[in-house]
Amino acid sequence: MSERSNWKRIFESDEDKTRIEEILKKIDQETNTFVNAEGSEFLKELLETVRNGALHGLKFLVTSRPDPKIVDLCKSFSSDAVCHLYDIAEQEANIDILTYLKSELPKLQNNPDLITLMQQANGLFIYASTAIKYIRPRKLTRKEQEIEMKKLIHVSTTKQFEYSTNATEQIDILYSQILSEVFVDLDFEHIQTRLKVLANILCAEERISGVIAAGLLNANDKQDMEECSQAFIEALHAVLYVKGDKVFWYHASFPDFIFTSKRFAFSPDAKRIASGSENCSVYIWNSFASAEPLQLDGHTAEVTSVAFSPDGNYIVSGSWDGSVRMWNSHTGAKLLQLNTYDDHVTSVEFSPDGNYIVFSSWYKAVCIWNPSIHAEILQLNRKIDIITSVAFSSDGTSIACGSSDKSVHIWNSSTGAKLLQLNGHTAEVTSVAFSPDGKYIVSGS
Repeated sequence: MSERSNWKRIFESDEDKTRIEEILKKIDQETNTFVNAEGSEFLKELLETVRNGALHGLKFLVTSRPDPKIVDLCKSFSSDAVCHLYDIAEQEANIDILTYLKSELPKLQNNPDLITLMQQANGLFIYASTAIKYIRPRKLTRKEQEIEMKKLIHVSTTKQFEYSTNATEQIDILYSQILSEVFVDLDFEHIQTRLKVLANILCAEERISGVIAAGLLNANDKQDMEECSQAFIEALHAVLYVKGDKVFWYHASFPDFIFTSKRFAFSPDAKRIASGSENCSVYIWNSFASAEPLQLDGHTAEVTSVAFSPDGNYIVSGSWDGSVRMWNSHTGAKLLQLNTYDDHVTSVEFSPDGNYIVFSSWYKAVCIWNPSIHAEILQLNRKIDIITSVAFSSDGTSIACGSSDKSVHIWNSSTGAKLLQLNGHTAEVTSVAFSPDGKYIVSGS
């Protein structure tokens, strides 16, 4: 009997059909909640099983980020079995996205602004999906949904300025709009509390509940903190969802946005956002200001990293042009410039007291700069690979650095002595940060 006949015979039994459907549905649901290596390992096992012929008669559609293990495994399949999204013509992707938008937003399907929203998605379905969740969080009327969509379109178009944003920049703009709306009119202390709750959710090794995320803050009023956490999670409905009692995120690009300092930086009061761009400029905006955001020009290559000073009055930026520049964050005036010459700056950060700037680059590794005297005061050990990210501890005594050698290095910021090397990553470390009390370091790879 053929394999197709075997499957047909199985599906003729209602009991077996129901069981198989439940199994396949479970696979689909669970793969959406895998994190880190767990997800790629499961997909690797599934693809190997399919390739070895153990599941003939069934067809699987597997979607994945370009994880190296998955990419290598896909090379063993025939070319017509693998589709790379970047090979799909933009026009074709846009048609599919418009169809998707009309299907998910039926009240707006004849609204011409859907075309603009499709163009902003720039071929990225995650943008369209997140925008849909933002526009229709509850049973809003057609008019209310139109207002929500116009807010997205207004924010995005005013932040594109005179250059064309790529897909990554567009989703970053969308995430910044979502966060800004959640934080508007909140005091600094309340904003910081919510950011800590979000950090607990995103950094936990396993998915946790909003109650646990609140409990990790050890607040005096536990009930109030739990209510704050739950309300915050609900407000972030476009990017977070609750399954059972645990909090998940819809797409890995959201934690990437939160933890990748190279792309965006929040001011200390979380009211302004600075962005480095591929068109050599730095932009500063408030999502609720009607005026166009402030544009800082001067770099001659892509701006790779930006950071606010602790008091919010200054911004430091680093670029592939090999320069580190300090600006007045209110007027946009350039105050200082340090040239590294024939180098590429990868990351910049202010010290907690605002008196020093640390930056990393391809060839000079990590340097500490005193902007008040316009001088480099310390260069840390160069005998390591490219430094991709730097961070000061909360007391300013230590500096953590992520490296392309798959490790995290920690130095004394005063003497330059190397204190520790943390190993364990299996790929380049792209981001590092200290916990507020300085006892822990989180690193991403």
